[in-house]
Amino acid sequence: LSEEMETEKNIESCSFTGFKANELTQLPRHLDAERIYLFILKTHNFDKRVFKTWKTHFLSEASIALLHDCFWWWFLHKFKPDRENQDCLFDRISESYVTLFMSIPLRRKDAFFQVYPDCLAQAIYATFQEAFPESSKLFNDEFKEDLGNNIFLWLS
Repeated sequence: LSEEMETEKNIESCSFTGFKANELTQLPRHLDAERIYLFILKTHNFDKRVFKTWKTHFLSEASIALLHDCFWWWFLHKFKPDRENQDCLFDRISESYVTLFMSIPLRRKDAFFQVYPDCLAQAIYATFQEAFPESSKLFNDEFKEDLGNNIFLWLS
């Protein structure tokens, strides 16, 4: 990213650099997926033991990939449609979800996946707000509802 891009805070100036099969596309303004997930997890006030256990799953490679790829899929879907890149992202989203699903112990699966879609949607929304504060008027209730519905549709 250029210096100019690094400081841009509106969505109009952002563009998707293209899908790379073996590499996640960085979040805008160098936002960190782990920090975003930790912020979301802390807002839920989970019991310490639950937090510690779920933190491992939220910060797993598959979950981090889900945040990156879902963010960029939604960015393209809402603001700069690009069917080819969206299809590639969606395929990897599917693979990452299966990897995450298979990594969760059976005894925790139901509880984890009752919470995960909501947390992922919140993390994606928080990424938009943090990345593009000058475009926050675009991230209204309809945007939130569409995002949440889409993530729940994919992950349930």
